[in-house]
Amino acid sequence: MFLAVDELASYLHERRKEKGYLFIPYLLLGDPSYEQSLEIADKLLSLGADSLELGLPFSDPAADGVVLQRAFRRVLAQGFHWQDVLVFLRKLRARYPQRYFLVMGYANLLYQHGFLRLFEELYSLGVRGVVVPDIPLEEKERIRRSYGLGSYRDKVAWIDFVTPTTTPERLNKILMQARGFLYIVSYKGTTGSRNVSFDEVRKALKGLRAMTKLPLIVGFGIRQREHIVGLLPYADGFIIGSRIHEIIEENISRQGDLVAKIGEEISQILPPKELLSV
Repeated sequence: MFLAVDELASYLHERRKEKGYLFIPYLLLGDPSYEQSLEIADKLLSLGADSLELGLPFSDPAADGVVLQRAFRRVLAQGFHWQDVLVFLRKLRARYPQRYFLVMGYANLLYQHGFLRLFEELYSLGVRGVVVPDIPLEEKERIRRSYGLGSYRDKVAWIDFVTPTTTPERLNKILMQARGFLYIVSYKGTTGSRNVSFDEVRKALKGLRAMTKLPLIVGFGIRQREHIVGLLPYADGFIIGSRIHEIIEENISRQGDLVAKIGEEISQILPPKELLSV
């Protein structure tokens, strides 16, 4: 059995013990504004979010479906500056000094900023994991060596993706160096699908549970309480992203009601403990 001890994995294990499951919302920074993003972050954390996967806008988000693509365009239309991200993270760190966060961004942004500088800045601001959908396993290891990231291996976990179609050989390679948690992609395709069968991912989760002690977090297509209840016997937690930005899109003109609407709808998706024990 593969076991990696790093700061993010340790944190998530403790959170899992406290409340029974892990809830990690995805939030694209700046949608619909940076001020409201912070209010939405506050609301999600008040609902029990254990971390936040904070998305960086990008013009060609290959892993994201149409809902998040439209959200990316809304943010980019305002102008995106790395300084905005740092200011946001400083505010979040000041409000939640005991929480660890994740940043999700595409390779082009990370290369432009510089990997070592990026990891140094993120770590100082409470980020303990990065998600980079368009850098494969082999390239990730080359980047670690080329940019001198060895000292950050257990400080800022570089999250790996696993799908129901990942071969046993590749899965072994992933598990040998995985940190933080395993991001379990529930289906083939981009984020935000409304018609998802979770049968295959449940089978994959059963096998993975015997192979690693890293937290198993499922993402892509989770938008109903029934999805979560059906997955949590096999997984440690879940990520909700597209549904949050659908709510933003549907209520963007309502301003003051937006954050309350997100809280109301996400509360209806999150399962109470008594339902999970049935």
